Amino acid sequence: MAITLTEIIRDAVFNSGVPAKAVAHELGKAYSTLLRELNPDDESCKLGADHIGPIMKACGDASPVRHLAALMGYTLCPLKGVEPDKPTLAEELNDDLQAVAAYHKAMLEGEMSVERVMQLLEQAKAELEENFVIYRRERFRKAG
Repeated sequence: MAITLTEIIRDAVFNSGVPAKAVAHELGKAYSTLLRELNPDDESCKLGADHIGPIMKACGDASPVRHLAALMGYTLCPLKGVEPDKPTLAEELNDDLQAVAAYHKAMLEGEMSVERVMQLLEQAKAELEENFVIYRRERFRKAG
């Protein structure tokens, strides 16, 4: 039998090492309410989708989103450890432009090996991830 999203979230809460009462407090929920919402047999009380992100953050566990991605045929690419090499988003975007242009040029010219074009693709993806890290930091900083 396939495991449900509710069961995955329940396991994340109870196996994270963070007390479930602390998770409930972080969500602004009563502990008893959280327990009911995480009970797959309690049909009258279910966890809202908007709580999945805060639960993952409180528990430090991405397994719920990993499960959803897998259902759709995707995998996750963590940004942990990705650090921009430029101080501003504008400078990072310039790096991206150059990396993507080099990748596109190599494909259009068709003279480089597949391995070299793959390397250019990986470099372009790394540059894009760096600018996203800056963008994400700025957005979260503005959001408070």
